[in-house]
Amino acid sequence: MLTRIAPVLGVIDVDAAVEYYCGTLGFECPYGSIGTAGEEQPVYAILGRAGTELHLQIRRREIWPSAGRDVVGRSAYFFVNDVERLQDEFVTRGANIIQQATVMPYGLREMVVEDKDGHRISFSQDLDYQSENWEVAPVLGVRDVVEGVDWFRDVLGFDCPSGVYSVGEEEAPVYAILFRDQISIHLQIHRRAIFDNARESFEGDTYLKFDYMPDNVECVDALHQELADRGAVIHRGLLNEEYGFRDFTVLTPMGHRLTFGMPLFQE
Repeated sequence: MLTRIAPVLGVIDVDAAVEYYCGTLGFECPYGSIGTAGEEQPVYAILGRAGTELHLQIRRREIWPSAGRDVVGRSAYFFVNDVERLQDEFVTRGANIIQQATVMPYGLREMVVEDKDGHRISFSQDLDYQSENWEVAPVLGVRDVVEGVDWFRDVLGFDCPSGVYSVGEEEAPVYAILFRDQISIHLQIHRRAIFDNARESFEGDTYLKFDYMPDNVECVDALHQELADRGAVIHRGLLNEEYGFRDFTVLTPMGHRLTFGMPLFQE
């Protein structure tokens, strides 16, 4: 069962991004920045706060082209337990809040922060639901939400219990929330080319995790086979990685790279 998910955000400078997320947004980076052979600067970092993970990965291309990004575009969506208190914390720390905590038409109280690399992160509170830990979902841009939902349902085995969301009756759907096991992924309409520049082969967008299960280390292999049988394009096959995970990467029709992995050892 997939139990955890982490958005993977591209950044120009991993150390600078870690400093911002830890110093301004209150995350922790327990493993420090991670380098790799032949690289002059760190290429990866794993951040955590309130039971959630957020991954940062080096990008060598322009992340958000100057010629057009929809104002509603998001990179990650956090569900938190007290958005007003969090907003006060972020104001004190000097965060760039581009939307103050506001009750949205869909009933959530939502704040939006923009980081140093242009990612927009939503922090939202369901006023009817309280949890000690946060929850997180990657927000993936798609050109057609309905087609995106169909692909995630048919190929990756996700469900979309609430259906797609439209702003008006005449408008094409703009948003959808998908679920599988204990994780969720959000799809949002993007009216620009999603990946305008060439991507390095290692770049990813989302990391989906199994918990460590010493008696069932084959579960990630079984998922690999399931998704291949469903017609998924395997961008990178199963490997035991030096960072202690056995994982593989699927390529979506929209160009996103989703990595599914399981730790080989107890974390």
